[in-house]
Amino acid sequence: MDITRKEKAAFALAGAGQNMVNTLVGTFLLTYMYSSAVGLTKEGVAALGIFITASKIWDAVNDPIMGVVVDKTHTRFGKLRPYILITAVPIAVLTTLIFSIPQSFNETMKLVYFAAVYLIWETFYTLCDVPYWGLAARLSNDPDERTKAIGVTRAAQMLSLGLVTLFGYKLAVLFSGGAEEATSTGWTLAALLISVVGMGLFLFAFFFTKEKNDHVDENVTLKDIFRTTLSCRPLLIVLVGSFLAFGKNMIQVAGAVFAIIVMGDENLFMYLGAMIIVGMLVSSLLTPLFTKKFGNKRVMIGSNLLSVVVFAAMYFVGYQSLVGLMVMVLLSGILGGVFMVTQTAMIADCVDEIKGRTGQDREGVCFSGLTFSSKIMTAAATGVFSLITVLVGYESGATITAHMRDTVFLSISLIPAVSSLISCVPFFFYPEARRQDTQRTASEK
Repeated sequence: MDITRKEKAAFALAGAGQNMVNTLVGTFLLTYMYSSAVGLTKEGVAALGIFITASKIWDAVNDPIMGVVVDKTHTRFGKLRPYILITAVPIAVLTTLIFSIPQSFNETMKLVYFAAVYLIWETFYTLCDVPYWGLAARLSNDPDERTKAIGVTRAAQMLSLGLVTLFGYKLAVLFSGGAEEATSTGWTLAALLISVVGMGLFLFAFFFTKEKNDHVDENVTLKDIFRTTLSCRPLLIVLVGSFLAFGKNMIQVAGAVFAIIVMGDENLFMYLGAMIIVGMLVSSLLTPLFTKKFGNKRVMIGSNLLSVVVFAAMYFVGYQSLVGLMVMVLLSGILGGVFMVTQTAMIADCVDEIKGRTGQDREGVCFSGLTFSSKIMTAAATGVFSLITVLVGYESGATITAHMRDTVFLSISLIPAVSSLISCVPFFFYPEARRQDTQRTASEK
């Protein structure tokens, strides 16, 4: 049974909704925490950076545990879709609470409040993220059809990323009662609206999709997940290569703060964000054509090598030229979209590889690897950027110096260039031929 247009659309809309929430937290969390709405000192900024990095690492580590839980699940709704249903409302509530730190709290209490809510949010987000991407492997038995569905979904996510990136801060200002800067109330109301819309769309994946080849392995254990991961060489390569590419996330993690420190105007991030979104949207739709013609391995390596060139060129173009910077960001967005679609397609192929070799369905295991690598990438990017801001002495209300601007700009240009170059190495060992073997096995069955 193949994927229908209705299922493809529902899966894409669900991904768009989920990404609205993820973009709000991933893109504007530091902007909110560094703003006067929270008002952290330099010491508070340092503590925040340490906590977020540590929590992201823990969040990534617990993904494999969720993979085990998913692979042991069996209900009349399937093994994956139930988690989409039960996590939507809690995530909407918790996302709103993240952007609702009481101003009456002192700095220590603000950080404690944030830490508690954020850790709970991360737990529920894992509960929704691993099953959602695991569903990608069950939408169709045809790898090419899956890649097309993933491409459409990534494109939809880029649109939602664009809406939140471009209008998230403006929405917070709009709800701030005429203030020039987003207030605490403005951030709360903006988060509430985005969360309700986003999680409402996320439920489409529960109501309008079906899981193909529902097979239950009740005996899967934590030992199984490590055995499966270590025995699947392509999966290990994708995980290592993805982690090493953490620099690609620097712009998303630091973009809004970069606009404030380097460009002197957070609204300029709208233009940079628009370039990223347009680039990712175009490449999300076109990447399946490239992977079908050249294969995942060549496309992944090629996109990484081109990223090295683009990020290095960005550094030499500089931030004084807004137009030149926007062109470089556009190109980085195109290559980032290629990376994301190809990475997801590679993980889906790993599900087939394990099924063909062992007869076991391991969507939860494999796609916990996808979310694991994504979170580790974000953790590394957040940690590096937080360290840089602390080293240059940035805090709420600090005087911006030329040294601050140059160092922060380096963090979104040269660091991603080096990261992209190193990321190429593992993918040279990716056994592209296994994908054709998997397709033949699937067609024979």
